[in-house]
Amino acid sequence: MCDAGSIPGIRDLRYALDDVRLGAWSRPETLVRLLLCAAGIPEPVLNQPVALADGGVAYPDLAWPEWRVAIEYDGKWHDDERQRMADLERHEQLADMGWMVIHVRSGDLFGSPSAVVARIIRRLRERGFTLARPIEWSRMPRLEP
Repeated sequence: MCDAGSIPGIRDLRYALDDVRLGAWSRPETLVRLLLCAAGIPEPVLNQPVALADGGVAYPDLAWPEWRVAIEYDGKWHDDERQRMADLERHEQLADMGWMVIHVRSGDLFGSPSAVVARIIRRLRERGFTLARPIEWSRMPRLEP
């Protein structure tokens, strides 16, 4: 029988458990959430249903309903023409309901995460958000694709 304390990586696993959330639909969405939380931005809701004017429902990847700000992570499959058109339609429908939609792409997230955080903070500020503390950029997690 093995002692759980001696399993390789068990400390990292226990540490990571605090950051686990049900409802994330992809790894990059989780990485965006962790990046934003490390910056001191309140934790967004995952895949929050938003009623649309046509009776449909949109599920933004990450959202702050109190500010009506949504983040959509657009991976490579969003480059498909039909998917791009569906994304654009959903974006417009969310805008019609008063939502601001921020798109984050793989190159943004892994190439310049600090620029992603800064852009999201700017958009949240447009909706009345105030950052409670200065961002400690040196403590931001390093992201790998």
